Amino acid sequence: METAKLVARRADFLQSLSTSPREKRDLVDELDYSRSTVDRAVRDLEMHGLVERTNAGYVTTVSGRVSVEQYRQFVETTLDTLELQELVDQFPPDVELDGRILRNASVDRADDTAPYTPAERLIDTAEKADRLRVLAVSLPDPRFFDVVAERSRAGELSVDAVVAEPLWKTLHDQHGEMLTTITETGMELSVGDVPAFDLLLFDRGEETTVCIVVFSDAGSILGVLTNDTPAAVEWAEQRFEHHRADAESVVGELMRGGTSAALADSDGESAVEGDTDTTAATESSATATADREDAPTATGETAASGETATSRETTTSAATTDPKDLTLEREGFVRLSETYFDRRAVDPVTCWQVGMELTEIRAGYAIDREYVRDGERRSLTDDLLAGLRAGADHALLGPPGTGKSTVCKRVACRWFENGDGPVFYRESGVGASFRSVTHLADRLRRTDGHALVVVEDVPRAEANAAVRLLQEFADADGVTFLFDARTNEWEDPPAALSARLDALRHEVVTTVTVPPLDERECDRLVERFASLADREVDLTGEDLLSGIRGDETDPEEATSGELLLVLHRLTQTAQRADSESATTTTLLEDVRDTYETLRAAGDDVLDVGVLVNLLNATGVGVRPELVHALADDGRRPTGGTNGAGDGGHRAVDDALAELEGSVLFERKRGEGSPYRTVHELWSTHFLEHLLDAEGTRDAQRRVGRVVTAFLSLADDAEARERIDWEFAGEAPGLLPVERDPTDWADSAVERLFQLGQDRPTLAPLYGSSAYSRIDLPEACSTATRLRVAEWRGRMLHQAGEYDDARREFELLAERAETADLPATRRTEFRALAHKHLGTAENDAGNYEAAADHYEEGLAHYRDLGQPKGQAQCLNNLGTVAYVRGDRAGAEDYFERSLEQYRELDAKTDVANTLNNLGVLARSRGSLAEGQEYHERSLALYEQVGTQQDVADALGNLGTVALDRGDVDAAERYARRQLDVVRDVGYPRGRAMALENLGSAARLRGDLDDAVASLEKALDILREVGDQWTEGTVLDGLGRAYRDRGDLDDAAATFRRLRELARDIESPERLGSALVGLASVALDRGDLDAARGYAEWCLDRGLGEEHVAATAAAHRLLAAVARRRGEFATAEERLTAAADLLEASDVGHERARVARERAEVSAARGDTAAARERFQAAADRFREAGATADAEATAARLGELTERTATDDGNETSTDAPGESAESAEPRAEDD
Repeated sequence: METAKLVARRADFLQSLSTSPREKRDLVDELDYSRSTVDRAVRDLEMHGLVERTNAGYVTTVSGRVSVEQYRQFVETTLDTLELQELVDQFPPDVELDGRILRNASVDRADDTAPYTPAERLIDTAEKADRLRVLAVSLPDPRFFDVVAERSRAGELSVDAVVAEPLWKTLHDQHGEMLTTITETGMELSVGDVPAFDLLLFDRGEETTVCIVVFSDAGSILGVLTNDTPAAVEWAEQRFEHHRADAESVVGELMRGGTSAALADSDGESAVEGDTDTTAATESSATATADREDAPTATGETAASGETATSRETTTSAATTDPKDLTLEREGFVRLSETYFDRRAVDPVTCWQVGMELTEIRAGYAIDREYVRDGERRSLTDDLLAGLRAGADHALLGPPGTGKSTVCKRVACRWFENGDGPVFYRESGVGASFRSVTHLADRLRRTDGHALVVVEDVPRAEANAAVRLLQEFADADGVTFLFDARTNEWEDPPAALSARLDALRHEVVTTVTVPPLDERECDRLVERFASLADREVDLTGEDLLSGIRGDETDPEEATSGELLLVLHRLTQTAQRADSESATTTTLLEDVRDTYETLRAAGDDVLDVGVLVNLLNATGVGVRPELVHALADDGRRPTGGTNGAGDGGHRAVDDALAELEGSVLFERKRGEGSPYRTVHELWSTHFLEHLLDAEGTRDAQRRVGRVVTAFLSLADDAEARERIDWEFAGEAPGLLPVERDPTDWADSAVERLFQLGQDRPTLAPLYGSSAYSRIDLPEACSTATRLRVAEWRGRMLHQAGEYDDARREFELLAERAETADLPATRRTEFRALAHKHLGTAENDAGNYEAAADHYEEGLAHYRDLGQPKGQAQCLNNLGTVAYVRGDRAGAEDYFERSLEQYRELDAKTDVANTLNNLGVLARSRGSLAEGQEYHERSLALYEQVGTQQDVADALGNLGTVALDRGDVDAAERYARRQLDVVRDVGYPRGRAMALENLGSAARLRGDLDDAVASLEKALDILREVGDQWTEGTVLDGLGRAYRDRGDLDDAAATFRRLRELARDIESPERLGSALVGLASVALDRGDLDAARGYAEWCLDRGLGEEHVAATAAAHRLLAAVARRRGEFATAEERLTAAADLLEASDVGHERARVARERAEVSAARGDTAAARERFQAAADRFREAGATADAEATAARLGELTERTATDDGNETSTDAPGESAESAEPRAEDD
């Protein structure tokens, strides 16, 4: 015993000496004991054989080292047990519990302010697992069952469960059909003796997490213990196998559709009646105010913000204590009722500035949107209602800021007002993430009448579970769905769906696009606003429309933020009327003025303004307690004190007050809830202005400072406590951080970096991963740390910063090699990095490097067995093969890729590959085929792609139109393309549009305009480093210079194109350069040089792979032969050119060949044939839209006709026989 006591008393000495030898003086310094104490302790330990003297100093003996390790484990287990005493003492004395499960366990407790915390820990873990083993005495939460059941049914989660008999009875009664379905997919379910707690083992890859759920005597959850140490996992697996071995499987009974002996009572009937849920007591604390259908009840706001609101409407019909209904309320669903609409609406001016809620829509603040179809003005609300009443599910699509959610709210209010049936509504950003599909389905089945379910932002993670309801009610009458979604998210959701649900969504949901504002709609908005604000408005619909529509805007499509701009201008007129000093400003001027006001108030105030706008723009939500992270940022003075002082918090409060009325408005539900704010696009513009005003480096510093402080909440529990104290315990926004710091941090980081990907103009704010000013919290997962490099790379790539993007992807590949992740996950990140690197190298013109990266990515994806990754790499290898001139290889890659994408039903990727096949068809001169591919691609992009994708497809269609000679169509496509790229910061798309406008202007003969557009495009492409598209522009610019007679500039431009073609190894670009140089040489009369360039082009072996360039080279050689009087050779060359063009649609080049045939006939003296051929050539130029060429050819025909008439009146001609007047001949054309 003396030795044991000595180990306990001198454990710190033994611990220190077990690591390395030490002298006594070292122990004095390290342990902060006096020399006499150290001497006595070492002497005692040495006497008991626990330490010994060596040449290097004192060290522990083996027995000393083992003893102190065992003692340390005993102390840690004891301390962990005492820390968990309140929970573990709920177990009966004979409970099967082991210290291994308690050591190093984390705990989530339930309390009055956060009753859902433990359940949500289980739900979040279940959503990420691929295998679940469980011993269950009770159901932790209905939502947990929903998640497990849905993922098991979808084949995403393997389940092996042993449940207590009472729980089995309840599950069979309430969810028998669901259990039968999922057992058919392989779920194992048994009934038997289980411990007095729920034991769950979640497997994710090679990692296992153990959870123990502790229940009160009443059945409510007291807490969840979580442990992933090997010792805890070993104990849990032993307990599971022990109970599993003695349990009785009920799978056979379920498959036969019968009732097992475990379920039946003595009469063979169910022992459980009604709709009782074993977890009713779990939610009892939340039901105090829910005693009738239309009474407001307590509920929650977004899981990201943790709001606990007190005025949401219950979804119940009679039994308001039903935990299922309470769960739905907490997940954001309200059932519309008169009591719900008793809530106060804000004043109209503020409402129009920050967006309308259901109460304000019911109050008449909004107009029913109208649009024109078949010459008739129609109500969008009426049309949607008609379709919904007929039972057709709908999705309303459109860009942000165009009024989608307002239309959905108006439809819901009209449905309610007309008595069409019950309405269940879920606003975006309200409530926890929707997971309880089974609960809502059950609620809808118990509801009388034709129910309308409206869900905003369906494709996003917090709402996309609503799509599963489509399957539940696919063949049922009486339930209809209305979804709202951004166009580019609808069919390529941020949160992935199974292929089966994705296909069902396309099959059963009718999509409707929100219409663009027109002058009449703007007039109606003016009239409604004037009526609500009770004042005259000195604006017309035309005034408003002119503020959002430019010459290049497509009036047939709504543009991002257009309704926001109109409403802003209207509210500005009201503010001007209310204040003599107020002036009307545009939205961007308002952003600038707000920035200047904050800057003038000081750095601290501006920091708060930046964080507020970041939280708003990313959709996190603006909560004062989260913004107070800046007050607790101890790295710099705040408000005259250090960050932790009261002055810091007062400074943040003062800054928030400064923002009220411009960015922030009254709280949504009173104290404890988030602010109502300006639209997210306003905040995006604010951040763009910050970048312009402060410059990249200073803006990076500021954003890094505020984002780091905000994210540090995940690590700093003391800071959270100080903020909670500052808010007197009313800081619900901190609850998600407390519940799961890693989950909160990962979610917040992803949202922050998604903003940069959505708006590449903001990419400079994020800096680089190697020298980042944004410090990620320790709580961030390894996967998120890796993905930050990917996200930075993607936003930089979209912004055209290819070198910076490449560095990010290289860093991703490097870090993935040594990341603390399972081997499979590391391989996935390496594959992703090489795929992105390939794309960055490809866009920068480094095709050999691009192909190498794609091949490496393809190999990784094959090792992983991931077909989509393989398909992507195949498609990208096809792109590289195309630009390197390997058309056959490109087509093979594209076809193989397309086949895999179609099998996967990956519509965005199908669109990408169709686009690539269209480019390939165009290069062969098959313009009709190319146009068909591009039109199919555009149709898919408009449904599922990004704005950049849409812009690229429009640019390709414009190019086809130019090749076919439809100049008007080419200009329309280019204007639409400019409109698309205006708001998303896509420089390459803008350059493509300018290139097509320049080429169209050249064909029309507007050469100065052509040169101006093409030079602008060239500047953009050089800045972003897109060498492939730069080659296209150089070709067009060289032609424009030559048409204008600037032969020196033309020759220099074509030489630059030739060098670029060599750098990027592009036979196609080299062929264009050589044809251009040959044309310039012919214009100068240098026939030898012209022939040399044209023959060089043919020697490249382009042939049918590049029809236009090869045909142009033959035509130019014909012109050289004609001028030398070698007419037979000229005819042979022209025949070769015509044969190449016979199966193509390159109308412009065919017209040029026809005109050269006319010149050969004229040179031979065959005037009749020449006149006929000039006429045919002029007609072909007109068909091709080449106005200038058509006019020049017609003029040449006129001169020939006049000369013929003169020759008929004179006996001799001044020209030599067989020659035409060279001075009247138009210049030979390039391709």
